[in-house]
Amino acid sequence: MISQLLLIVLIINKFLKQNFMKSIIKSLIVLAAGASMAFASIASAAAFNGFANDLDVLHVTTTRASNSSWAKTATVNDGDIVSFNIYYHVTSQDAANDVKARITNLTSGTVNGSKTVTGTMSAANAASVSGSVSINTSEEMEFTLYKVMWQPNKCNVASCAQQVLNSPSSVLSSGASIGTIQGVAGLDSSNNFKYQGNVVVEFKANAVEDTPVFVAPTVDTRTESNVTTTSGVMNGSVDLSTSVDSGIVYFIWGTSSSNLQYTTPSQSVSSDQNFNQAVSGLQDDTTYYYRAVLRGDDGQTYTGDLESFRTDADSVFVAPTVDTRTESNVDTDSATLNGSVDLSTSVDSGIVYFIWGTSSSNLQYTTPSQSVSSDQNFNQAVSGLQDDTTYYYRAVLRGDDGQTYTGDLESFRTDADNPTSNNVDIDTNAASSIDDDSARLNGDVEEGDNQDVWFAFSRTDSTPSCSSSSQRVDVSGVYDSNEDFSAIVRNLIANETYYFRACTLDENGEVLSAQIRQFTTDEEDNGNNNDPAAEVDTNAATSVDEDSARLNGDLEEGDNATVWFAISSVDTTPSCSSSLQRVSVSGVYDQGDDFSRIVTGLSENTKYYFRSCALGEDGDTVSGSIRTFVTDEDDNPTNPPTSVNPDTITRLPSGITSSTATLNSYVIGNGTGTCYFQYGTSAGFGSVTPAQTVNLDNTSTCSSTRFNLQPNTTYYYRSVLVDGGQTYYGLTRSFRTNANAVVTTPSTPTVVTTPTRVITRTVTAPAAPVVDDTVTVRVVEETTRVADQPLEITKWVSAETDPEFVRVTEADRDEAVFYKVRVTNNTDEDLEDVVVIDRIPFDLELDGQESLDDDSYKEVRWNIRSLEAGESKTFITEMRVRDDVDFGDRIDSYATAFNDEYNVDSNNVVIEIEEERVASASDEEVDGSQAASIFGAGFFPTTLLGWLILLAIVLAIAYLVSRIFFSRNENERVLAELRAMQQVNRG
Repeated sequence: MISQLLLIVLIINKFLKQNFMKSIIKSLIVLAAGASMAFASIASAAAFNGFANDLDVLHVTTTRASNSSWAKTATVNDGDIVSFNIYYHVTSQDAANDVKARITNLTSGTVNGSKTVTGTMSAANAASVSGSVSINTSEEMEFTLYKVMWQPNKCNVASCAQQVLNSPSSVLSSGASIGTIQGVAGLDSSNNFKYQGNVVVEFKANAVEDTPVFVAPTVDTRTESNVTTTSGVMNGSVDLSTSVDSGIVYFIWGTSSSNLQYTTPSQSVSSDQNFNQAVSGLQDDTTYYYRAVLRGDDGQTYTGDLESFRTDADSVFVAPTVDTRTESNVDTDSATLNGSVDLSTSVDSGIVYFIWGTSSSNLQYTTPSQSVSSDQNFNQAVSGLQDDTTYYYRAVLRGDDGQTYTGDLESFRTDADNPTSNNVDIDTNAASSIDDDSARLNGDVEEGDNQDVWFAFSRTDSTPSCSSSSQRVDVSGVYDSNEDFSAIVRNLIANETYYFRACTLDENGEVLSAQIRQFTTDEEDNGNNNDPAAEVDTNAATSVDEDSARLNGDLEEGDNATVWFAISSVDTTPSCSSSLQRVSVSGVYDQGDDFSRIVTGLSENTKYYFRSCALGEDGDTVSGSIRTFVTDEDDNPTNPPTSVNPDTITRLPSGITSSTATLNSYVIGNGTGTCYFQYGTSAGFGSVTPAQTVNLDNTSTCSSTRFNLQPNTTYYYRSVLVDGGQTYYGLTRSFRTNANAVVTTPSTPTVVTTPTRVITRTVTAPAAPVVDDTVTVRVVEETTRVADQPLEITKWVSAETDPEFVRVTEADRDEAVFYKVRVTNNTDEDLEDVVVIDRIPFDLELDGQESLDDDSYKEVRWNIRSLEAGESKTFITEMRVRDDVDFGDRIDSYATAFNDEYNVDSNNVVIEIEEERVASASDEEVDGSQAASIFGAGFFPTTLLGWLILLAIVLAIAYLVSRIFFSRNENERVLAELRAMQQVNRG
């Protein structure tokens, strides 16, 4: 190659010094001769399998890890590992370059019967050799690529096998590369095993099962019957099928075709039949829509067409009259609200109350209700008002027809009071929620304004001091007169007595202490700390009717737990794992939260069994005790089956930033209601959101976004619902706004999950010539406690476009992927010097500035100095899929954990590269072959045509260079003549 370079340099030099047109012909002759010599030197040929005792190119077997069972035909059964042996032997003096092994005729589809499979060995400078074998199946089989191994130098055991140099799946397309194989020096056949070997390709065979034909049942919604002003009969029929031969039928119905919110009691069916259901308590002259429904024994729901009917018109409706009358007995902090009601022939009873507040557009407070059955005056005293403040109020009637009627808006202003004093007083209240390891301390501000409060708390000191920092228990927020405050203390000792007192500062800034109280923690139930991640209790059912009831429960222990009920009328031990018995409950719940769910469509006079269920943080399902109730008999129903007890549930907030958050709640009830939120930086709230009117028959959620919040601040809030003259409060929750954003440069990695630490990991590449590198990656370490088996390791994978950690995910070229490895010490002793190795396939490269892009397997190691008993550590590493992977590739990997006592492997995880996400492999082969035909081995061509193309490129460059030098010389000549003329003129 040096001689060719010298020729090119001499030619360019010749162009620069001599006439271009004369030298070009000579140069063409010289270069053509040089190209011929170069082509002859590069195109030296190698040869495969030229000795008489060489094996056939391809053999097959269904016996793994054996070199004595190879044959030309094999019978394949379901579950077999089918191995193909592609044999090579370089029998020439010249080395074989870019040797590849390839399998054809088994790359897609299935095999049913007999199939011929071809194996080929090829090289860049040698003729290909091929061989064929036959495989036979007794049923349709699907073949999946399992493993590709290279056994060089007459290797015949698994321990000496090596990985191929490119993607293993290339064996089915462009060929699995094994690099350069040296030739036989001097045709030395006595030691020629150095120049032979084989590539073993394994497939997994699985039988293709026939998919049974599913026959759907038919549900028909039929014409209604017996329609009156307040009732009607819905009719339907069902034709079952061979796939669905039993189930339950019922109707869904309502006054809107897009919202069939009511459900009739269900009926069991096990044959083709007609069915019907009478409904009553309807509104006269109203259109109702309904649809027949079958819930099959396959768990699927099938529906009939939508039908409708209209109830008969009733007599003329006469509305009652409500009058808001002038207030009386107004004082600085109290007043009496007055009203009157005139009932009518259509509404002859109901309840009355007042709604009131300090804003005419937000009457957020409600007085207790009073029953009325005749025309009368009514009043209600209100107290705790602010002096010198305007209040607005309105009289309200909730009639026996379920409708709300209101009087006009009235207002009054309380008397002015003398300025309040600056006295401060505080009280210690009894502890509550006492458990074996926790309790809630309680206190209240008797008198004061914007008071900072805390508790002094001790187990050993019976007179805890409000001035002691070691005994101090802080309370968030500030508090005013008559406001309660509390704090939960945890990690207490079972069956021990504790002492506490409430504390604040007086008007002079001096510490003010309240009286001392005490409590004793409960006895510990099980004597260890392995309590379940959740504990749930089943409470008695309420609001039991002939076709509905409210199921109740509470979460004794847990955090962000999902809860539900299991209910059955035939199973006396309903199971929390049964999807058919499950009744879902919206939202997530924390320790001490109550939850409930109204179930409808029940059968009258029937005994039901139910229990509470919850899913803990460890993924285990826990069950409460079983309770029962009996539905009422349907003697004379007068109300629609949708009447429910109003309630509101405070949900978790959403959209939290440094200055905004959205407060959320569930609301249930009847007709029209009002919802809003109380919130603030203390448990006393202090602010309310604007009230919203909600149609409780169609809406089940309420939300309000708050702006201009303080960053990095804890806020408390709860939901409020006003329905039927009563006010209902949800549980108090809290959240913390984000800190102000910190601007970082792109080179600085941002780790969201905390705590984090920088861990050094060693990247090694077995059998690779140059990989000896130690780099630093930032990983997330999470610590939890579990109890199961000795040393346990589990691995998950996720992708940038699918962030959920699973066992199998999909990814694209150049996409970020994440491996998550968790190792757990389930013994009773601390384990020392535990090593975790996460094996990174060569199809991936470690993300970051120190990324290694090589064709080897890599390892990420974590050295854990001590893993405590029951402790679990989780590591997450970010990688990126290489941009040269083939479509359809499956990237498998696993992790290992070990020390002096244990050595365990994790489960396998898989990254699948989908065909539609990457370029076609055939396109890559075409591009690669074209490039190789032009440039060959490195820069220089391997064909005469390639040398002629290179010659044309060199001549073009030489011409351009010569023109530049010619122009420069011409300019210098003209300048020289001008200078000479100037000298003559001066003379």
